[in-house]
Amino acid sequence: GSMQIDGGNEYTNITDVDLTFSADGTGTDIFQMQVSNDSDFSTGDGWEAYSATKLNWEIHDPLWDFEIYPATDPGEKIIYYRFKDTAGNDSDDYSAAITLTQFGHIGISKIGGALFN
Repeated sequence: GSMQIDGGNEYTNITDVDLTFSADGTGTDIFQMQVSNDSDFSTGDGWEAYSATKLNWEIHDPLWDFEIYPATDPGEKIIYYRFKDTAGNDSDDYSAAITLTQFGHIGISKIGGALFN
């Protein structure tokens, strides 16, 4: 299976991203998926009905209590996902990454003699 984050963008400056999935079963249909910001799937929505899209997924640092600390540090954010088919077989665990930037991906810019990264 595969997943694209925000249409395959490498960078985002917001913490709500859209996910697009493609899954193949082993002779049976995929009917559930699980998405998490943690590699052990301890956070997230649990198993849910398979859908080709999941809108407004919140990327954040998994050790933060997101309700108390809604902000997250810039940097690479990894989203983990897996699928389950109608026969009850779990897929391998997969991951995809996107880089959260503070002000969007601007590289290095010179404004008024000052360098900004």
